[in-house]
Amino acid sequence: MPAVHVPAELRDLTGGRAMVDVDARTLGEVIDGLETRYPGLRTRLVTDGHLRPGLRALVAGAPAKGDLRGPVGATDEIFFLRQIGGGA
Repeated sequence: MPAVHVPAELRDLTGGRAMVDVDARTLGEVIDGLETRYPGLRTRLVTDGHLRPGLRALVAGAPAKGDLRGPVGATDEIFFLRQIGGGA
C-alpha cells in the first residue's frame, strides 16, 4: 500500500499520525482513502477536483503529473508539500 507522509499542519486530523498507509492506485484514491479514515482531510487538500493552489504532491520522489488520476504504486511514498515562493 502507498505510504502517505502527513504534513504537520494536517496531523490534527490524523490523531497525530505522521504516516498513513492507504490502499489506492491513483492520487485521487489516496485522498479518498484518507478522507474515509480522517474526515476533513479532503477539504484541506483538494478544491474543485484539483490539489489546492500552492500545494504539490510528490509520488515516489517525483512531482505528481496531471490531475488526481495520476497513478501511484503499491510501494510509493507520497508527500503533500506547500510550494514556497518569494525572492526577488
